Amino acid sequence: MVAVLLLAAVQGVFASASHVESWQEDAPLILARDIRELSPESANKKRRVQLLGVVTHANPDIGDFFIQDHSSAIYVSPQKLNKTLVPGDQVEVTGVTKSGDFAPCVTAQSVKKVGTVALPDPLPYDLNLEDSRWLDAQYVQCWTIVENVNTTTNGYTLLQVSSLKGKAYVLIPGKEHAARFQNLQQASIRFRAVCVPSFNKKRVIAGPPRLFVQKPDDIIVLQRMPTHFFDTPTKPIESLYRYSPDPHPGSRRVKVSGLVLGTWKETVYIEDQTDRMIIHRKSAENLQPGTTLEAVGLVAVEQQTLVMRDAVLHVTGKQVSPHLKYPPHLKCWSIPPLAAWSRLQPGLSK
Repeated sequence: MVAVLLLAAVQGVFASASHVESWQEDAPLILARDIRELSPESANKKRRVQLLGVVTHANPDIGDFFIQDHSSAIYVSPQKLNKTLVPGDQVEVTGVTKSGDFAPCVTAQSVKKVGTVALPDPLPYDLNLEDSRWLDAQYVQCWTIVENVNTTTNGYTLLQVSSLKGKAYVLIPGKEHAARFQNLQQASIRFRAVCVPSFNKKRVIAGPPRLFVQKPDDIIVLQRMPTHFFDTPTKPIESLYRYSPDPHPGSRRVKVSGLVLGTWKETVYIEDQTDRMIIHRKSAENLQPGTTLEAVGLVAVEQQTLVMRDAVLHVTGKQVSPHLKYPPHLKCWSIPPLAAWSRLQPGLSK
């Protein structure tokens, strides 16, 4: 009799647990983060969704959009329910989950605009490829350099942009905007966008992210490059450590001039009258110590040393440096960067 009662109790516990689990799966998901945390298998079970959030980007052609609530952001796949949405619209979305091609998303069954609210504060993004994984669907702000302007076959204006941390594709609905940006090549820009990673069929990151900007006016030009690349004013190297009036997280393109102290592969070590820096050039032409040059590229401080990347060089002449006291047969400029740099510090070359 006792055994029968115990068996009945155990069966009751499992039945109760099963009922709770079933109830939890039937309960609608009300936060974007709850959807993002689903596995692909769980998202494909078409879990019910009831979201309240603000639109951060909308495509009027196919009707897909991104929304964000206080917990996170999520993609709502194309539908014909409401193609008039714009950023700042507060909407109620009911629908079901699906796995998506990269991250869980929502298939909407109804979309209702309930008001207009301020857009969320954007997350700063420096184009780091690894960060694009978790920034999927998030509203971000970037400072970049425009490398190229083109259009896509599906109706977007495409800006190829870069920073010291990576590259990305900025997409603006409407091919007609391309002409407006043709004169912005090599310009520094700031913009807010929704981040979408590039990925393969295995749902793995596979290239520069796409950054969806709603309209051309959302792109702010910070600095235009002169028609002639080297017409940019020359900056003393030491001044690049100091205060700057403009934002430049990885995208400050400047010009310096100086004397070549040594080279190693595509790395050049130079000095001017104020300080020294390391330059990573695009080409590998032969430069001898004592060559004077101008360099234009992206500058950042790395490990307390000024480094210029993606640099274009212009040789201006040759002179003798007081620090170049190496016998020519030592060829100090042919050794690896860190060792070469330590030997080229003031006082160590005497």
